[in-house]
Amino acid sequence: LLGLLSVAIGVNGLLNLAESVKGMQTVYDDRVVPLRDLKVIADMYAVNIVDTSHKVRNNNISWEEGRKNLADAEQQIKEKWTKYKNTVLVPEEERLVAEIEPMFKTTQVELDRMRDILTREDRHAMAEFTAGPLYPAIDPISGKFSDLIEVQLKVAKQEYDDSIERY
Repeated sequence: LLGLLSVAIGVNGLLNLAESVKGMQTVYDDRVVPLRDLKVIADMYAVNIVDTSHKVRNNNISWEEGRKNLADAEQQIKEKWTKYKNTVLVPEEERLVAEIEPMFKTTQVELDRMRDILTREDRHAMAEFTAGPLYPAIDPISGKFSDLIEVQLKVAKQEYDDSIERY
């Protein structure tokens, strides 16, 4: 009887440990990696797009480098966003994703305008672009990515709390 009780306790411990490991895997796959991807997307908007427009306008980088930075940013954003959407999303994330999807289209209109300015190498148009439509196009979508990052942290904390409870 004592042996059976010891085996039952051991099996229960292993099951709880397996559940904790599964929770950690979920935190890594569905929270930490997506958190990195969301940060990359936010950086692409803030650095490769916004900073590039200012650097080109100020003649700190060439028009060609500006075109390359914009193309790299768009490619990274698309790749990381697709990867992010393939993770397990909680309802709050699904709601934010549904809000962000149309914003991509609005932002893309301005990115196309930026690409055209970079192609024409029109410094005056770049100055008007950075002073005008750039921030109204980028800031709202950047804010939504900040919201998604907060959700990632909240869900990771919940998983941590659940593992403490199991412990």
